[in-house]
Amino acid sequence: MADLLTAAGATWNWQPAPVTAIPALDMDLTKLQHLIAMPDADPIAIMAEVRATGWQA
Repeated sequence: MADLLTAAGATWNWQPAPVTAIPALDMDLTKLQHLIAMPDADPIAIMAEVRATGWQA
């Protein structure tokens, strides 16, 4: 997410997580990868696609 925010040109800062925050969350995409090609995430390319829809930071 930090890379997406930076690619979007957003101003943001890290802050301590609340005690109720989940420390980590992982998603296994193995089965999905057998159905469709999953390209590596590229924050700049993702933001270019988002901006092409008209979204602005």
